[in-house]
Amino acid sequence: RVEGARVAVVKALDDPLRLPYIGVLTQGFPRLTTVSPDILVPNLDFSGERPGVLINLMLRDDQVVIPDLAAIESALRDVFANAA
Repeated sequence: RVEGARVAVVKALDDPLRLPYIGVLTQGFPRLTTVSPDILVPNLDFSGERPGVLINLMLRDDQVVIPDLAAIESALRDVFANAA
């Protein structure tokens, strides 16, 4: 269990008939934010790649993780295909 975790439900991109939505576990409360290049910088503390993560950034003083939705959807399709 992750303290303060929430599930963000997002519309799938590739195969809306077979996988219309996916849930992404988040920490804190996801919110829409206006972003400009001057407040968005690479997260230099990030070490290495993580599955399902497109990029790690800093937005002001907050760590921001941008999910790789295409990779997540592809992995889910593989799991569902193997389960059938």
